Amino acid sequence: MSSSYYYRTLDHREKLEDKAFTTSDGVSGWIIRENYWNVPDQPVSGDEVVIVVLDNGAKDSLTLFHSQAPIEDQRRKDKVADALATLSKR
Repeated sequence: MSSSYYYRTLDHREKLEDKAFTTSDGVSGWIIRENYWNVPDQPVSGDEVVIVVLDNGAKDSLTLFHSQAPIEDQRRKDKVADALATLSKR
């Protein structure tokens, strides 16, 4: 949510996930997934935002994965799911 446009059109948030996450190769982290719903009459209903923070093993450093896809775009959300399923340190 990088510009004031999003703040003006944001209607409400819907938390979908907020829990521990483990990558396909066993790296521990945390996942937050939320729907950000727009006010009516916008080009899209809103966005599904996914943020994963991972412990990459380096002191004072974390790895961040972020994605954002329109709520009604299942094709893009499936790509995000595929990326999450194969997320690894390699």
